[in-house]
This record gives sequence, C-alpha cells and structure tokens, in this order.
Amino acid sequence: MNKSLRFSILGILLIIFGGYLPSAAHAGPSAQSGTVVLSQIKDNPCNGGGEVSAGGGRTAYLCLGWKGVQGIIDVPVKSWVTSPEYPLVGVPFKIGIGVVPNYLRTQFPPSNITFSNEIRFFGYRTEIRLIPIKPASWFNWSFNGTIDYELGDSLSYTTIDNPVDKFGANLIVPSFFTDPIMSSASLFSHKYYPTKYIMVGDVRVPIPSDTVIINAFSSSSSYQAKNPTTYKGEPAFRLEVTSEYLVQARASWDSYQEWERVWVGERTECRPGLNNAGVMECVAIDGGWWQPGHYVTVDIYDYQWGPSIPWNEDSDRLNWVDVDEIDTNKVAWPDGSIHDHIPILIYQAQPLLQKP
Repeated sequence: MNKSLRFSILGILLIIFGGYLPSAAHAGPSAQSGTVVLSQIKDNPCNGGGEVSAGGGRTAYLCLGWKGVQGIIDVPVKSWVTSPEYPLVGVPFKIGIGVVPNYLRTQFPPSNITFSNEIRFFGYRTEIRLIPIKPASWFNWSFNGTIDYELGDSLSYTTIDNPVDKFGANLIVPSFFTDPIMSSASLFSHKYYPTKYIMVGDVRVPIPSDTVIINAFSSSSSYQAKNPTTYKGEPAFRLEVTSEYLVQARASWDSYQEWERVWVGERTECRPGLNNAGVMECVAIDGGWWQPGHYVTVDIYDYQWGPSIPWNEDSDRLNWVDVDEIDTNKVAWPDGSIHDHIPILIYQAQPLLQKP
C-alpha cells in the first residue's frame, strides 16, 4: 500500500471513529493548591502592616491582610481620676488609671476574595486584637503599664494601701477616699481587647490588666513641680504611664471553596485489543497504526469550585498569630485633647504659708 493511500484510509477511519476518541481534559492546578493558600493566611494573616495615626493624636494598628482586605484596631487611650478630686499636700490620695471606651474602635470589613484556580472566600476578614503585656518589673501588679513621674521626693506612689512618707512613716489613706471607678477595654470588646487571666490553683481568674488604682502622696503642692505642665492654667506634676500590647491577628470568613478536580461523567473509548470474548468491536490506533479494538467506559474529570465549607473556629484551628508589639502613653484630658502624660494637681491646704 502506498503512502498516499494509507493516509486516505486513515482520514476516513478518523471520521468514522471520531466519536470514540477521548477529548482533552480541562487544565488546572493541583487540588492541593487551596490547602497551601489556607496555610499561608493562617500563618501570616496580616501580610504586612504596622502602627498608623488614628487622628487627633491617637494611634491604631493596621493589618494589610490578603487581597487588600484590611483590618484596623485603635490602641487604647488612657484616662484618670483622683480621689478626692482635689488632693492636698500631706494627705494620701488615690489615683485611678483606666481607658476611654469612646476611643476604642475595631474595623474588620468583610470582602469576597479569590485566589485564581486555587481557593475563594466569602465574607473574608482580617481580625486584630491587643493583649495587655505585663511588665516584668511590676511582677506583683496586674497592670500592663510602667509609670514615670516627677523626679525628687515631692510626689510618690505605691500599690499598698498605706504609703509612707520620705521618713518611712505610714500614711493612712482616709477611708472616705473611695476607690475611683475606671473603665477597662475588655468591657468594650472582650474579643479584641481581651482580659488577662492568671492561674489561682487550678482556676483561671480574669484580671483587668489595663486598669489600676494606686495610692499617692505629695510633700509639696504642684506649684513646686520641677517640670511644670500647664493644665487649667496651673503647673502640675507630670505622671507618664506607658502600656505595652501584644498585637495578634487572624483571618476568618463565612465560607470558602477550593478549586478541585472532580468527576463529571463517563464516556466510551476504543482501546487496542480484542474484548474478553476475542471479538473485535472497533478500530483503535496504536503506535501510529490502526488495530482491532474493544470498547471501555472511562471516567471524565474536570476542574471546578468544590463544595462550600463554612468557617468553624474550632475545627479550622484558626489560632491568633503574634504579629507585633506596640506601646502607648496617650492620655485623654477632660477637654478631649490627647497628651503624653497625666497632670496631677496637688493643692496647699494653707496657701498663706507657701508662696505659689
């Protein structure tokens, strides 16, 4: 048989048996690619970010997230109150330090995002939380802050109920000076400003780590402050409180789907060789030549989005990931302005005996 005749016969057979030839499979990545993306966002939910300005002198922490899905959380701004409202020289008093709930904000807007031919999420969010870090130097305090105050012996403070003066004499805080009531960030959102817990035996006890009440004493009025600050038109002792927070983040979503290789049906193909009964059923090509063949049924697979899987905090094990640490000394004064210190005013009970 000459060459041209052979190709003519081949062309005819291709037309006759074309319905039995396999079609090309739809191209796609490995079915494991979605799992890789899941691991990436669980291990690195922020994918960049850092401290940013929140306006008005306040600060916030920004997580850039994946596919532009950002999250932002305000760093707490402190407030304070004294008991009594106007402390006097030589009389121990109380100082309560907490946070301003009005300045606590979290923004984790959801979005639908897709990693092409890998995985897609519905209601995807980048969540952030701030955990108070307890300074090692204040091991007997639950408060996550360190205090710097006016140098010298004019102002002193302690956590014990009965402070002492510079000569070591006990100074009893009058019983009618009640403990100031302070707000904790955890009251605003326990989830994103969580309460710190300590173990008492086998029991976890919640501790509001961002509030503290201290007992203070001054041997002179704030007119004698070495580094005066203008507050209500008068000099005051500077009390600077710096708190540190651990920044944690995680990704969450309503549901997701993975790009998967799935079974979509069956088709009949002609394979070389006779059937089990030794009978030829069709003509199959083998090594460039047409051979007697038999019919077989094969599965057909394609790539498409798999089933929708809802988010489950427990089963997905979406633990919070440490991403950064941030400290702040921001304090809100009564007029709403933000500063870096607390001005403590001490008044002289006998003003005629001491020059202002």
